[in-house]
Amino acid sequence: MGMNPATSIPRFSALRCLALVGSLSAAALALPTVASAQVSLPFTDTFATDTRTINYKVSAGRTNFGYSSADQRLTLSATTEATYAFTLKDTIGNFQSRSSYTVSMDFLTASTFTGATGVNMAAVGIASADNQVFSNVANTSFEVTARMTAATGATIFRVRANGGSTGEQTSASFTLETDTWYRLSTTFQQTALNTFRIDSEIFKFNAIDSTWTSLSTFSVASFTNTSISPTTNLFAGFAAYRHSTGRGTAAVDNFSVIPEPSSAAALFGVMALASVGLRRRRRAA
Repeated sequence: MGMNPATSIPRFSALRCLALVGSLSAAALALPTVASAQVSLPFTDTFATDTRTINYKVSAGRTNFGYSSADQRLTLSATTEATYAFTLKDTIGNFQSRSSYTVSMDFLTASTFTGATGVNMAAVGIASADNQVFSNVANTSFEVTARMTAATGATIFRVRANGGSTGEQTSASFTLETDTWYRLSTTFQQTALNTFRIDSEIFKFNAIDSTWTSLSTFSVASFTNTSISPTTNLFAGFAAYRHSTGRGTAAVDNFSVIPEPSSAAALFGVMALASVGLRRRRRAA
């Protein structure tokens, strides 16, 4: 005979769940509040409208993106050499409230790679201030860059912290093509105090069937950054580069930040659901 879901929770298990909920409630109340305004997560900007001054700050020492209302995307000028970088105005939270954050952006390669040696095609990251992601001043951050190393389109992943090369790690080479859309996606996960796992992936857009295909991946299983603690308020951002010769990145689209709940928050949610199940069992009884 089938079990009634409303009466299938054993009494002793439900009571234990309630006890755990009670103990976790105090811990949840003790979680730090975010001092800055917090962006609503998950966050996605398709740039259907010009949100440059609404959602972002130009990172310190960098250039403001242009905007094409016809194409509904951000643009990079080919008349001057510049690094373009945006950081969200509002914090995405911290690693105590969320165990990981996946930050991604789409970027369109330029029509030429001539002279492209050491070109930062696209980059995503998180920082401790709203104008520090990919800034040219000292900052507290993680940065993952798709960096072109040769005019053939040869490109690598480069992982850095705090705006410098300390602890820098790079991947094997993969190849980008001109006039092609790519997606750079990176997950930043805290695994221990000041220790993080970083997983990056590049996808290529196939215009024929409008699908994305994985091109290359790179994982750093243990990356140390003592400047970012579990309670550090985090700000997400992205960057791209264009040279006056036309090489680099021509446009950016679809920026997103997708969080995962911390293990404590997830456990609290499970316990809360269990308590709801107990209440339903009692009502059914």
